[in-house]
Amino acid sequence: MLHFGEQSHLDAGILSAGGRARRRTHPIRVDAGASGLDIGYNSISKSDGKAPVGSPYPNDLWMVSPQFVSIANRDFHLQSTSALIDTGTTMSTVTNDMDSVLRPLGINYDVGAPEKQ
Repeated sequence: MLHFGEQSHLDAGILSAGGRARRRTHPIRVDAGASGLDIGYNSISKSDGKAPVGSPYPNDLWMVSPQFVSIANRDFHLQSTSALIDTGTTMSTVTNDMDSVLRPLGINYDVGAPEKQ
């Protein structure tokens, strides 16, 4: 679960949980009275196939498989058929992905840390 107070920002992230979640809470918790938040364009999925509690934020993709190359090998790059490709939002402060590749490579940013090459 991610927790946000004031002036927080989360765009184009991937949140994935196993089927044994101990709490039945929204995967993103926002404090009461928090302001200046920018949350959206995230992918949230659970391996048990049950949707998280709550409602998606603007442009979130819920219960859509990110189609990672290999979770077992910790390769979180996206396969070429992933629905997360070109569905992120433009972030002027994020010009490169986790592999130092210039973003975006397609018509829009990909959701998540690596840009599909």
